[in-house]
Amino acid sequence: MPQNENPCESARSAQINVAKGIAIFLVIFGHSIYQTSLEKSDPSLYWFLHRLIFSGGIPVFFFASGFLWSNGKKLSFLMQLKKDARGILYPFFALSICFEALNIARGSEDWTHIYTAIKALLLFQSDMNSLPSGVLWFLFSLFCFRQIANASRYASQTSLINIAIFAFGMTLNFFTYPTPLFGVDRLHFFMFFFLGASPALSSVIFRPRQPSTLISLFTTIISISFVTSHLQGSIIEKIIINSQILDIIGCITVFSFAHHVSGFFSSLLKSLGSQSIYPYVFHMPAFTIAKLIAPSIIANSAILFPPFLTFSAIIIATTIGKTLTKLPLVHCFIFGKGPKQ
Repeated sequence: MPQNENPCESARSAQINVAKGIAIFLVIFGHSIYQTSLEKSDPSLYWFLHRLIFSGGIPVFFFASGFLWSNGKKLSFLMQLKKDARGILYPFFALSICFEALNIARGSEDWTHIYTAIKALLLFQSDMNSLPSGVLWFLFSLFCFRQIANASRYASQTSLINIAIFAFGMTLNFFTYPTPLFGVDRLHFFMFFFLGASPALSSVIFRPRQPSTLISLFTTIISISFVTSHLQGSIIEKIIINSQILDIIGCITVFSFAHHVSGFFSSLLKSLGSQSIYPYVFHMPAFTIAKLIAPSIIANSAILFPPFLTFSAIIIATTIGKTLTKLPLVHCFIFGKGPKQ
């Protein structure tokens, strides 16, 4: 460890990377279930797994993004905007073009689709589902959230503003805004960024917990997921889901688990979390490759197929990312910066 590195900051950074490693695994595993017919064959089981898995997925990334933003270097609004435009918004457009090219190569779309999709997105006339790859919504939403945070940074009571925005984000869950920033299915992530950006609120997530408490949290997630999956469409289900209690508990559980994991699994998850951008943006194309190489005995199994897709996609997508780090010009074209920046 460098002499000028704070041990507490180093431990916190390690905890965040382990949590991100867990989260990216859950996100990809959750998306692998989309590749099966489970939603049609057993809707209750599908929604149970969906709620259980995704409660510890994307909320963790937005929370971590908010925390890292809050503890990052303070820049002027215009300098921060320029940095975010290059590091977040540019990859959003570059990757959209790359994925559209893949879709065109497969014969499923033409170039007019991406023009129409991005135009509607920027005019707030459509949601993220019209993009060439649905996973790219994260980048666009993150850019928007950061600009709101950048504006709030210059207020005298930033922490109180973040708490107010967090509360405002919770209330918005009970309304429908057909825009990419306030889309009904992704609206609640608005508050997780500001949960991480507020020291008063983020401390609740980072607080160390006993293993017995961790078991209780996980049991609660299973119980809520089970109840809501069997009350699909009911007022009780809507209240529970819209209150975001499941995602909040999921976020707490993932960071609590990250605090306790050690040894080989800690190193593995930390490595996966530190480069999670690659498995996240490339796991959908990796699914396509994994389906081609999947043995028939696995491809025809509803139990074996999702784990096979998950592990294969992580390996393939990470390999793509590592390959790009050896091609600085290509990496810069796609992500707007070199691999070491």
